[in-house]
Amino acid sequence: MEHLDLSYLHENVTTEPTFIREVLQIFLEGLETDGEQLNAAIQESNHDKIKLAAHKLKSSFRSLGMTEPWHLLQKIEDVGHENGPIENIYVYKRDFDECKPAVIAEVKAYLNS
Repeated sequence: MEHLDLSYLHENVTTEPTFIREVLQIFLEGLETDGEQLNAAIQESNHDKIKLAAHKLKSSFRSLGMTEPWHLLQKIEDVGHENGPIENIYVYKRDFDECKPAVIAEVKAYLNS
């Protein structure tokens, strides 16, 4: 898999398949709602909300070993923290949105295996 790496969960939480499936299901649900919050914050150009929404999303990706989306969310969070140019956030968000379908597909493939 290109994005999903369950080694963090295996090493720090559990290897129990049922629990991992629950974590992944919660991840998918959170990705939708937390993603909407990030989108709204970006539309408002609200750096504080952008920073918080990106941080929340970032944590989920990190725990599932998804480094590329995690790094993009870190960049969004950093720009939000620094009150940086909103244009930079749009670039990082576009890149994040481009990798999101593959992330979702990998998680769903695991859940259906």
